[in-house]
Amino acid sequence: FWVLFFNKLLAISVNPELARSKKIPVKLIENIFIVIVAVIVMVAIKWVGIIIFALIILYLDLKEVEKTLDKKLKDYICKGKYISVNGMETIYDVKIKDSKISDDIIVSLSKVSGVNTINIVSSNTDTMG
Repeated sequence: FWVLFFNKLLAISVNPELARSKKIPVKLIENIFIVIVAVIVMVAIKWVGIIIFALIILYLDLKEVEKTLDKKLKDYICKGKYISVNGMETIYDVKIKDSKISDDIIVSLSKVSGVNTINIVSSNTDTMG
């Protein structure tokens, strides 16, 4: 459309009367342009709605994970969030001293909708000095 009608659209937008005198169908091209813009806007709004809906679902799943952590732990910190097409990865820093609590947290989190993988990494946080 743009390649075929660029000069005509330019003439119509600069001076519609001159375009009419050159036998350019001003009303027809204006109406086609309006329909194309309306379709593009309609499709864009649907895509934005789908993206927002997906982010709301991810947010709700994250809230469920945090409710589970609240029940099991006294203290945790969200260290990072990564959102991709495949879902969301969230990293929490938790302090667990008992392996039974660790196992209990894994079982509880695995029951949360949307949780596919749980990794627990141990680290020694003792400081020297």
